[in-house]
Amino acid sequence: MIFEEEVNSIVMFAEAQKKESRYWPSDFNERTNYGHVELEVKYLNTYDAYTHMKMNICNRGTSRTINHFQCAPVSTFSPDGFVDFVKCVRSNVKTGRILLHSSEGLASTVPFVVLDTCIQQLSSGPFAEKVDVYKMLVNMVKTRKDLMPPLELFIFTHDCVQGIGSSDYEPLKNTTQIESVYQTLQVDD
Repeated sequence: MIFEEEVNSIVMFAEAQKKESRYWPSDFNERTNYGHVELEVKYLNTYDAYTHMKMNICNRGTSRTINHFQCAPVSTFSPDGFVDFVKCVRSNVKTGRILLHSSEGLASTVPFVVLDTCIQQLSSGPFAEKVDVYKMLVNMVKTRKDLMPPLELFIFTHDCVQGIGSSDYEPLKNTTQIESVYQTLQVDD
């Protein structure tokens, strides 16, 4: 999939201590074969909230270097901590496709997608004027129903967007407004 989809980076939201969630070599700078795929961790740096690796992946003679970020599930982050994490990933990943996966299910990757998109829009000239988070979520849900986050993650995403900096974003004022918008997102069009 990394080669077919031209993925440059992977962001994994799962506990790395679980053996079944680990798909990279344990030893630094040692090649490990997984069938016809060979992996080698070339760079490893551990921070408080995540681990950043650069891996060489070889598949039938074709080689790529991939950024890999492993951190705890999204539900364990504070909004400020999550914003910092997304900004850190984006500072290390300038271009290319990002593969997201989570032990909590696909919908738990939605806060990352929304924040990453907002941060990019806010930093790119004419698009920085307005960020429409709700339109973004509606478009995601229309495309893939399984991406509708539970209410707690919807509120978490809202709180994170408020923490990314100045914009024309009009935050929802109270829980009733948040629940109303959330219910609207769940309605089939």
